[in-house]
Amino acid sequence: MLAIVSPTSLPFSTVAVAEAATVKLNKKSLSLEVGKTYTLKVSGTKKKVTWSTSDKKIATVNKSGKVTAKKAGKATITATVDKKKYTCKVTVTKAINPLVKNAPFEAQEVAVGNMSVVLPKNWKNQMSKQGENIVVAFYPETADINSIHSGISVTILYTGEKAPEYSEVKDFFSQLITKDLIVSQITGQGMDINISDFASSDYETNFGTAYLTHYEGEFTYQDTKGTLKEDIYDIMVDNYLIQINVVDYGEELSPELKTVADYALKSLQYKK
Repeated sequence: MLAIVSPTSLPFSTVAVAEAATVKLNKKSLSLEVGKTYTLKVSGTKKKVTWSTSDKKIATVNKSGKVTAKKAGKATITATVDKKKYTCKVTVTKAINPLVKNAPFEAQEVAVGNMSVVLPKNWKNQMSKQGENIVVAFYPETADINSIHSGISVTILYTGEKAPEYSEVKDFFSQLITKDLIVSQITGQGMDINISDFASSDYETNFGTAYLTHYEGEFTYQDTKGTLKEDIYDIMVDNYLIQINVVDYGEELSPELKTVADYALKSLQYKK
């Protein structure tokens, strides 16, 4: 009995239990965005630690315990010490575009073909696709889609040819988009309009200069009268023509349409 309580003759088995009781992993659960890393650590032992992952597609771990998030999903990272296992459940989430985090409104990132754009989280969209051509209409959740309403549309057309110099693009659209063409298209939709302001200019985007057409005028549609404003941005990138239309019928929106449109253009991203 004296040997058991003596500080110089503590049984080996008791030492082992004491050590095992103090060994621990610094995290039992962990959440990481895709591409982010975190180094797990085992404390309470000097013995060799072997690391493993339940799914390398979701998260990997190196011999030092560094976890790298690969793909959205869940995986378990295991640290093995002297045949004893210690686990950490890792949840990997999709990386959040910093443009979404920094938006002046609660935002969402929406993919449109090879492009993405940031818009209010409470906006809805309708997409139509034919071959490589895509048209997406974005509008506030309060909009009556069976009537006229403000909104933003993004059209991506495959041209099959490399984008020319902007000087050629400008020359092409300056001849194509005229006041008469706008009036013709609008009246073809059953609306009367008297355009009082029609102008064009250059507009710089993240991936080149856009040809901007602006017009506004008084319209009549069925029993509704008011002011219509539209900005049309035409950009040619690689083998695509990207057209963004911002249509404003003057409704009071929150966030304001101008704020949404300005940020949408700022947040445009193109993936080759």
